[in-house]
Amino acid sequence: MRQTARPLGRQALPPRRARSAVRAGRFRAGAVRDWKRSKGFSAAASESRAAAGARAQEQAVAAGHGLVRFAAATAITVPGEWSVEDHAARMENDIAGRFELLRLDLAQDAGFVTAVLPVGVGLPRLRGGLL
Repeated sequence: MRQTARPLGRQALPPRRARSAVRAGRFRAGAVRDWKRSKGFSAAASESRAAAGARAQEQAVAAGHGLVRFAAATAITVPGEWSVEDHAARMENDIAGRFELLRLDLAQDAGFVTAVLPVGVGLPRLRGGLL
């Protein structure tokens, strides 16, 4: 089995979009924690840490720091007798906890070339973006 991962590049988000993204992240991180408190449950340590991280990120953006969106492409190649879906699922599980996945349905050929060959092709901008 062969797995490849290639960083494609980074894109600095405009200040207005960065502020909006960190505000939304702070809201998401705090909403669950606050709801649990209102129902009498204690917040998990991971939720408190996520809320603190979201507040720190919002303060950094307010101080003039920027947000950067990174893109990477991965590809998996297996022998013909192996199950591609099993190995692809394993790779997705390894990646999903750290990154937001964007599947390239109906664009596998371009995704494979991008992941395997150093051609410098990036992912297209998406409305709503990855953040």
